[in-house]
Amino acid sequence: MTNNYPIRVLQVITGMGSGGAESFLMNMYRNINRELVQFDFLLRSRENIYKDEIEALGGRIYYTSTFPKHYYKNKREVREILNSNDFAAVHVHANALLYMTALSEAKRAGIPIRIMHSHNTSAKFKLSLPLHYINQKRLKYLATDFLACSKEAANWMFGQECQIIKNSVDINSFAFNESARNRIRDELNLSPNSFVIGHIGRFLQSKNHEFILDVFEKCRELNKESVLVLVGSGELFDKIKAEVTQRNLDQFVRFLGVRHDVNEVMSAFDTFIFPSKFEGLPLTLIEVQANGLPIFCSDRISSEAFVCDSVHVISLERDAEYWAKAIINRKCERMNNIPSLRSAGFDAALKDESLKLQNLYLQGRQ
Repeated sequence: MTNNYPIRVLQVITGMGSGGAESFLMNMYRNINRELVQFDFLLRSRENIYKDEIEALGGRIYYTSTFPKHYYKNKREVREILNSNDFAAVHVHANALLYMTALSEAKRAGIPIRIMHSHNTSAKFKLSLPLHYINQKRLKYLATDFLACSKEAANWMFGQECQIIKNSVDINSFAFNESARNRIRDELNLSPNSFVIGHIGRFLQSKNHEFILDVFEKCRELNKESVLVLVGSGELFDKIKAEVTQRNLDQFVRFLGVRHDVNEVMSAFDTFIFPSKFEGLPLTLIEVQANGLPIFCSDRISSEAFVCDSVHVISLERDAEYWAKAIINRKCERMNNIPSLRSAGFDAALKDESLKLQNLYLQGRQ
């Protein structure tokens, strides 16, 4: 286009795996006006399940050394990338204020729009909290704009209100699909009587997979047809898989890894468990509500994610047996949650939220 369009915006994130922030970012990328705004990606990990799609949409991908292990090398590489390109904005996605290099180097390079975006409500490691609070004081000198997925996520990262960008989904694409249910259950060798407890999420401490196994063991005691299906990848994948073997649960647990058809996979579930230790506004929870599944989730998740009556909140102070009884004893029938999600604004949110971002990015060229 003329007038230096499209502008290029550098999206800074650890990697492009199967997490909620990554899904959010790709949803925005698919729906933004790419004649005006084009995304590039700066990654500190080689994990990138969206590589082909990013490149097909016109995006460029830059890989840097890991942080904090290669702090100085990472800093040099980021500086070189920023100085070699004409970025209109740098948009950093984070769960805590630990990686500040992209913002500080963007300011040094004179990039006019520098955004910090909070996607969670706590730090992965408690030992990192002092650094988080030190950087909280630095942030106002480095960033020009502050975004969050929920009010709780805003308060955690910034200690104040900021602009909320909803974790938006195409709710219709996640509606229950009977044919997909039958196909996926055949693929997984599940019987018609199998009671499938599903979970979708990265294998991280925050997702609480060990507790999921605790609950599942109790569910097996109450219903011998119970099967657990785990979708996702992550640093604890091998550890949890070994734990399943140690507990003699291999024949009852299915590990699906990263799937690009999670909207269909969840139709094969009968119920959904989500006992996270902390979350912002998890995209997965909105998607599962669109599917109509009964959801049993922890009380450590932003209440802004609880849109429909199919969500049942249980305290993490309750033991695995309590969770299992709640799951097994409740009549697990799907609900039509699409109207409720539509009323809550999630139906139009993809276009609306991508337009918010688009207008923010374009400020530097107006």
